[in-house]
Amino acid sequence: MTGHTHKRLFAIGITIALLAGTSWGEERTWTDVTGKFSVTAELVEVRGDKVVLRRQNGKQITVPLAKLNAEDQQFLKLAELKAQAQAEYEKAASFFDKQDWDTAIVCFTEAIRLDPNYALAYYNRGNAYGRKGETDKAIADYTKAIRLDPDYAETYFPRGTAYLAKGEYDKASTDYTKAIRLEPDPSIVYSFRASAYQAKGEYDKAIADYTKAIRRYPDYAEAYFTRGLAYGQKGEYDKAIADYTKAIRLDPNFAQWYLNRGDAYNVTGETDKAIADYTKAIRLDPNFARAYIGRGTAYDEKGETDKAIADYTKAIRLDPNIASAYSFRGLSYEEIGEKAKAVADFAKAKQLGFEP
Repeated sequence: MTGHTHKRLFAIGITIALLAGTSWGEERTWTDVTGKFSVTAELVEVRGDKVVLRRQNGKQITVPLAKLNAEDQQFLKLAELKAQAQAEYEKAASFFDKQDWDTAIVCFTEAIRLDPNYALAYYNRGNAYGRKGETDKAIADYTKAIRLDPDYAETYFPRGTAYLAKGEYDKASTDYTKAIRLEPDPSIVYSFRASAYQAKGEYDKAIADYTKAIRRYPDYAEAYFTRGLAYGQKGEYDKAIADYTKAIRLDPNFAQWYLNRGDAYNVTGETDKAIADYTKAIRLDPNFARAYIGRGTAYDEKGETDKAIADYTKAIRLDPNIASAYSFRGLSYEEIGEKAKAVADFAKAKQLGFEP
């Protein structure tokens, strides 16, 4: 998956929701200290040293806290802690929206201290750690959130993405599969699971998942591009070209997409089309060294050695550590009888780790 795809889709928004299990509004039986009197009612509020309850008939009653039994008083203490945790959570959400990750983490941590079973606080603290690039801490928080709420689909998705970023592709695909089972609309998750399959070399599974995402979102340009990559990795270059072309039609401003289609045209011997695509990539990104190398190889195929050498030289100026540019330029120098220059380029390529 391309870098901009990963950044765009990994931008998980903050989840603002009332704490699961909050005490207000839930009907329960309240009992006095003697155990002789009880009432079924919901908690409205705690007002000083009294508690306001609402009976099933809608009538409100006020009871002194001191008259409630120990279990009810403990219930109220926990309810108060949960209310404080909710307030800290909402403060954290505000800081999260301002991209103040550190302060958001402090507030989420306080919410968790007040209510250690606050799954959403763990989930969103994980999101904040993820935004900071602290992937291991993010994974730890997502894992805690999942233990507390195993059916919350949204947590599996970012944990899978964190595993994907770490190169732990089996764990990533497992989490994406779980998210797909739980999500009402898992189309985007399919594209992420596809990228995990792709990284593992399971190209048919990757293509199947990209295809599912495309069926749901026919204008999903990046899914066409990444499916094209998978077809290219399988050697099915005509299908790759078709997908790159569809991606370019939907969003024609990414140099990388022209580069990849140019590479596919180069492999299939459609040299002029390859040169046109590399040139378009260079227009979109004049500092794209890889596009100059690609165009250089296409010029070499056409026998236009001088143009090829010029493109390799431009690539080397842009990135002096790109070994393949020296190797290709060495071959071009060798072709025109410039032996000394060829030997120097081959030596530099080897020094940089190029293996022909």
